[in-house]
Amino acid sequence: MKRLNYLVGMPLLAIDKGEKVGEFCEGYISTLEHKLAGLILRKASIISQPYGVLPSQVNVGESAIVLKEKEKPKILDLHEHCLPYARIKEKPIYSKNGENLGNIQDVLFLKETGQILGFEVSDGVVNDILNGRGIIPVPSSTIYGKDTIVVPNEVIDMAKEQLTLQDLKKYINNFDKNETLDNNSWDTVEQY
Repeated sequence: MKRLNYLVGMPLLAIDKGEKVGEFCEGYISTLEHKLAGLILRKASIISQPYGVLPSQVNVGESAIVLKEKEKPKILDLHEHCLPYARIKEKPIYSKNGENLGNIQDVLFLKETGQILGFEVSDGVVNDILNGRGIIPVPSSTIYGKDTIVVPNEVIDMAKEQLTLQDLKKYINNFDKNETLDNNSWDTVEQY
């Protein structure tokens, strides 16, 4: 499991050439697939133009993002349901019954698949110092609205527990299997 904030500024390396080909500057999240859709990079040259790689093209290490053999950064064809992380960070997250769960501070994802497992949320500086930040699981019925993100009520109890990676995976898999999503859920949320 990785944190998206942890990757910011990390170099993209082409190991077969022994060179730095870029630097991570932004992640895009697919709101339909609930996974990382692309890693946007700042090119290592005088003229910096953003371009990117798909999560399947790289291995995310502790100190660098490494291109797999014969892979190259490219202009990504991101669909309208892909949001830049910058538009999600600091956004308030609510349960469907209207409880404010805090503001998003980071995104937790599986480095192998890019699947979004959860959001790290803050309830304010004082609460962060006294109690630490919470982790909100992100099931597939999560609604990404213009002003807020809305999660099912069932995640409230999970957010109050100390979650491990296995807990997050198990919870999201079980929740998504048992969940019935009302087809009109998007009718009440203004989209990007």
